[in-house]
Amino acid sequence: MTSPSDLALLWSKEQTRAAMGISARLLTTLAVRGELPSVRIGSRRLFRPEAVRAWIEAREQKGGRAPASARPGARPAAGKLDGGEAP
Repeated sequence: MTSPSDLALLWSKEQTRAAMGISARLLTTLAVRGELPSVRIGSRRLFRPEAVRAWIEAREQKGGRAPASARPGARPAAGKLDGGEAP
């Protein structure tokens, strides 16, 4: 049987935290930094279940961290241009 949370378009911070098994503080940090996509509606920060799953899958495929290009505001490492080797 399908539960209401399975049908939800957006998860609350508590639902997201519980689904991911992380602390509320870490979830807030990831969202505020823009690493984990979220939606602000009024004073609430909400999360799309599909976006959370995609974020987790990207981390799995790259051995833990999402690729730099997938992180908003990411810049090339010092000394590297266009992601190539350092000069």
